[in-house]
Amino acid sequence: MAKKKAKLEDLLAQAAEGLPEVTELFHRILSAPVDERPELDAEMKKLEEAGDVRYVEVVRKIASSFITPFDREDIYQTVEAIDDIIDQLDHASALLVGFHWNGALPEELVENANKLNQMSQYAPQAVAAIKKPKKFEKLLVEVSLLENEMDTLYRDLLVRMLNDADAIDVMKIKVLADAVESCSTALERFIRSVGVMAIKET
Repeated sequence: MAKKKAKLEDLLAQAAEGLPEVTELFHRILSAPVDERPELDAEMKKLEEAGDVRYVEVVRKIASSFITPFDREDIYQTVEAIDDIIDQLDHASALLVGFHWNGALPEELVENANKLNQMSQYAPQAVAAIKKPKKFEKLLVEVSLLENEMDTLYRDLLVRMLNDADAIDVMKIKVLADAVESCSTALERFIRSVGVMAIKET
């Protein structure tokens, strides 16, 4: 039983540890010159495939374990949140390459990708703090502050684009901005789901 518990926790930790690499790469893709994006997008595809492998490993472990260290539904919610984030960033990266966007992307979009990367650094910390629920208060505050900042930048971007940009450009940028916004929500959901597991541990 102890071995199963450690194994599942290790798999969950590995899933969380893989997230910052994905968000960091996505920020690089948004910041990169247009001719460098296809190669970076290929890297994203590899990270997405690795994320799928980790997701399947966790789900398989849950299914094969008679007793799990945490509530099954809580574990599912956490790994599904990570999987959603990686899938959305992979999709957004592929769309950006397909758009053949020349020049710099809006600074609000790039900054939100940077803040999403900052948020993702808390994912491994959250898993590591499952046995120390008091640490979650600080984690949740930091994540909430970042998400609020991202919401403001998202609104500023939409207002500026809708007032000044070509309609087709607005549609393209909104697709990317919506993906980042959705990922921030999913990441906060992940942190809160891990927080629920921590509370149940007390």
